[in-house]
Amino acid sequence: MGSPELHQGDAYHLLKDFALTIRSISVSLRELCENEDDNVVLAFEQLSETFFEKFNKV
Repeated sequence: MGSPELHQGDAYHLLKDFALTIRSISVSLRELCENEDDNVVLAFEQLSETFFEKFNKV
């Protein structure tokens, strides 16, 4: 039995869902963290921005 194929449309939706999940985590961390300069918060914000920029170029 072979592995299931990942069609281009499916890949797009999975990557979009991943991008939205990262954004959601980033927003939640920002709301929960008292320290605006927390490295984890800043890292997720940067990851979210970078991923969305690259995702929107494709």
